[in-house]
Amino acid sequence: MLFSASNVHPSMHTSYIMSQSRSPLPSPKVSSARKVSTISSPACTPFGNNPQLELLLLSMLRGYECPCEEKVRLCAEISELNDFQKLDLIKFLREIAAVPAVEDNACKMLVCSPSQFCQAFDDGCCVQKLIQLWDRLYKEIIPTMEDILFPLADCLESFCIRSLLLQLFRDRVLRKCLEPIDYRIRELEPILFTLLMETDGTEGFEEFSTLAHKVMGAAEKVEMEPCFPTFSCTGPRRQMRKASSAEMVKMRSKTLPENKRKSVQWTDLRKSKTVSNF
Repeated sequence: MLFSASNVHPSMHTSYIMSQSRSPLPSPKVSSARKVSTISSPACTPFGNNPQLELLLLSMLRGYECPCEEKVRLCAEISELNDFQKLDLIKFLREIAAVPAVEDNACKMLVCSPSQFCQAFDDGCCVQKLIQLWDRLYKEIIPTMEDILFPLADCLESFCIRSLLLQLFRDRVLRKCLEPIDYRIRELEPILFTLLMETDGTEGFEEFSTLAHKVMGAAEKVEMEPCFPTFSCTGPRRQMRKASSAEMVKMRSKTLPENKRKSVQWTDLRKSKTVSNF
């Protein structure tokens, strides 16, 4: 017997719909070969209570200008941190913020990736770009960070943001750029000399010192021997010849003071009338 919608009682139709609504939905089939990906939570930053401070420090490491009022506010905020929070902030600067900031500044200036720093001198303007990058780091970024982070020295005296940034620029940027260079670059000598002076005794200094002296043209020491002028028999043409050891001693003896002491004696036979009246 066939049933139509007109033959079904309304109560039976309602009960059927309610029974279908109460039935559980079929669970989706998951393939055993496909693994369900789990979303991991982002790593917490060391200074989790105030991530805005970390973002501001990272932006200033990348060269963003900071007004004086903002510097004073950030310095006061860092001063109020306890020792554990200060250590966490130092760890953030050393391990997370400083390295990518220095490399990112160099990549923007040289228009290449860190793996291509060794090919930077293929560009004819590389020397000028390195000078601009150095001036921005040495005259703007480092003084700004020193003004803000000096309260961290109370917690850890060995931490110095100036030394950290100079070492990173030396090893991560300049050293990679100068590795294939075997000729002298006079324009970079002030930068190299400053790095040699301020990073002396740090890790990696000896390797950089050898490279810097090669670029500064001081890889080989030239010993100068004293020479004396002589005149040829054919004319007044001046020639140079090496001095013998006897002549050197003789020449040196002329400049030595004599053993005799010089004394000056004088007598004044004049008599002062003014003195005699007393």
